[in-house]
Amino acid sequence: MVRKYIETIASLKPEQGEVYVIIGGRRYFLAACNITIDVKQCSTQVNTIGTLNAQYKTTFATLVFCVDLEQSEHCTAENLEQADNYEIVCEFPTGINESEKITLKNFISADVDFFVNEWVFEIADQDTIRNLLRFA
Repeated sequence: MVRKYIETIASLKPEQGEVYVIIGGRRYFLAACNITIDVKQCSTQVNTIGTLNAQYKTTFATLVFCVDLEQSEHCTAENLEQADNYEIVCEFPTGINESEKITLKNFISADVDFFVNEWVFEIADQDTIRNLLRFA
C-alpha cells in the first residue's frame, strides 16, 4: 500500500513579477504579473515486507499566476507552442525600501490554461527552493 501526503511548507507573495518566454535561445518579455509561490513537500510512504515502512520526501515549488494576454505582443499561440522555456523574475522585500530580485527558471512542468488564464509552473531544483525559503 502506498500513501501520499502533500503539505504546504510556505506560501510566498513576491511584490512584482515578470514572465519571459525563451524561443530559439532568445528571451522575450511576456507580461507583468502577480505571482503566488507555494513550497510543498510530498511524502510517500510505502509498506514493505514485514513491519518496516519506507518513506520518501520530495520538495517542490508551485508558481501560479495570471497574465494580461492582450498587453503582450509575444503572447501568441504560435510563440507559446515554440517556447523552449520560461523565466520569471520577481522581487521579494528584504527590509524597509529594500528588495531582492531573483530569477526562476528550469521548470519541470508548465501548465497553461488559457480559458481561465491560469499559469502553473513547478520547480524541483533544491537550490532554488532553499533560496525561496529565505523569504518565508
